[in-house]
Amino acid sequence: MNQNQGIEFALNHGLKISIEKKYKYIARLDCGDVCLGKRFAIQTEFLEQNSEIKVVGSNVLAVDSNDVYLYAINLPLDDQSIKNKMYINSMLIHPAIMFNASIFNTVGYYPVNYKSAEDYALFFTISKKFKMANMNQYLTQIEINEKGISVQKRKQQVKRRIQIIKENFYFGYYPIYGLVRNYVLLFLPYNIILEIKKRIKK
Repeated sequence: MNQNQGIEFALNHGLKISIEKKYKYIARLDCGDVCLGKRFAIQTEFLEQNSEIKVVGSNVLAVDSNDVYLYAINLPLDDQSIKNKMYINSMLIHPAIMFNASIFNTVGYYPVNYKSAEDYALFFTISKKFKMANMNQYLTQIEINEKGISVQKRKQQVKRRIQIIKENFYFGYYPIYGLVRNYVLLFLPYNIILEIKKRIKK
């Protein structure tokens, strides 16, 4: 883009180009992340065979900026489990997903008023209209980079996540637990969180 307006504007710019070109499916991948195997072919085939699913993600492997393995992320696979656990954290890993492009006619683009959590906000909007799934395969390797948005703007991201949970809140186990968990994360140093993830998810 001619001017840096932030990632949410860049994402929407890319979406608009993809939709204007009438692409059927749109996939995400961040700088530093890598597709594993025939990721795009596998996700495309899944969406073709499961027409009721409009967004599909996958399990992922996490490495540091030196390509050293850190941990694996295994996600809920079915639509209802994803929607329940979205209140805890995003159950779709942004650079591992593929959309059916038709959904954007209904849900619009990435919201621009949730800095560092635009994907989380979009997933909640999508969850109210469409079915989602994850594939039980490691199809993407993500890089945990100290200079990335998720690390550099972690507190802002958690604050926005709390805001999104409140806006979609109902009295139930997952929303209550999700709020408590995210308030705890807000005050925990990132290096402690990373160590916990490495020990739990190895």
